[in-house]
Amino acid sequence: MKQTFYLLFILITFLASCKKGSEPVEILPSPEPTGDLTATEFLKDFNVTGAKAISFDTATQSYLVDLPAGYASEKAEVRLELQSSIALEDSLGKLSQDNVILYNYHGTRPLLFTLRRKSGNRRLNFQVYFRFSGTPQIELMEKQVQVYPSYTQLSLTYGSNVGSIPSAPGNEGALVKIINTRTGKTIKTSFQDQFGVMYNYLSQDLITDDLMDVEITLKGQHPVTFKNVKFIKGKAVVYPSPSYKYQFLYKDTIKVYGDNFVPDQKYSVRFSNDFLDQPMTAPARIVDGNYLHVDKIPSDLPEGSYLLSFYESERFIGNGSFHVSFHETNAIESIWKGDIALATGRSVDAVTVGRGESFFVKASPVTYGYIDSQITVDMLPRLRLRSGEKIVELDPELVIFTWAIAGFKIGVGKYTIPSNLPAGNYNAHGLFVNNSESKPYWTKIKVK
Repeated sequence: MKQTFYLLFILITFLASCKKGSEPVEILPSPEPTGDLTATEFLKDFNVTGAKAISFDTATQSYLVDLPAGYASEKAEVRLELQSSIALEDSLGKLSQDNVILYNYHGTRPLLFTLRRKSGNRRLNFQVYFRFSGTPQIELMEKQVQVYPSYTQLSLTYGSNVGSIPSAPGNEGALVKIINTRTGKTIKTSFQDQFGVMYNYLSQDLITDDLMDVEITLKGQHPVTFKNVKFIKGKAVVYPSPSYKYQFLYKDTIKVYGDNFVPDQKYSVRFSNDFLDQPMTAPARIVDGNYLHVDKIPSDLPEGSYLLSFYESERFIGNGSFHVSFHETNAIESIWKGDIALATGRSVDAVTVGRGESFFVKASPVTYGYIDSQITVDMLPRLRLRSGEKIVELDPELVIFTWAIAGFKIGVGKYTIPSNLPAGNYNAHGLFVNNSESKPYWTKIKVK
């Protein structure tokens, strides 16, 4: 009886402490952490399907993934178990709901991904290195290798038992030995990524009548040797220069960078776009072994956007895209699909886009600023597409590419083709905030 009375007393006391219809308790969001960033703040667990072993390097926030011999997946399946307040950033810097990354690890750079708090600014970059043991499957596609003053590139393809290059933080990448088969002299160098470029001044040692053996060693694996390789002086080449002088006036000299220009050869440039009946040609002269100058832009070349193709005699040696006018004006500098990092250059490729697909446009003058500067969508042009009587105008979505190594960011527009737009080839014009309309971009956009 006493026990029943006591329990009843406790229940009445508890009910008395509750207010009928009381206001709900406000649950405040947990404050953003402070202090050093750690992996555990962002990740509960990390796994790669089929991996033999996984370790973590806290100094570099890097995962080292050991894959078994015979691992046959074309792409590694990276699975992230995230903390509830964390999300994965996509390639445009936006938060994604994904927690699985499929990555082509064969001879590519290490996987880089960024995790960020859903509210607040704390973020952490992670790298994932993939590595094997045993003998890698590497093929040298060309037994005649062209040598340039500041670099030499091996044309390589990668198959099984090849992980990322480099395969661990702090590694040099792939170690290379070039052995003269006649003298036995050995040159030691390396390349840092899948492109096989050795940035050493090797021309004096490599360009001989002798054949060479090339030995490539990936960290922790057996070397692969290619016999009887011939190194030759590279043919003249023009590089798609990322020069920020995009617009040229008719009075300007066009300067392009290249290598191995030959004094007694004839050089020229052809101006072309989808609106000229035929290309227009102008002579180019050698300034030194690294520069060609076009001193006179044809005066009868119409104002507009052009693809400039450079030739040594009749051999194509490189190209770039530029805008030519009497005065600096608003223009479209580059249109491309895919990697936002291509915002640092100018596309020389035709553009094909499916209905419902998106693409990027960079205007000129370029919308850019320092890391802490403000860039808004109002700074970007609308895009007018025209094919015959059909005209459609597209609004931009602002995408920011942060070029950390240069210390600034670039604002570009992301545009989406309407799903009901008829297939065809469309002129692309920029509609700018000062009410000007640009000349059409040098290549039409093909909508399929």
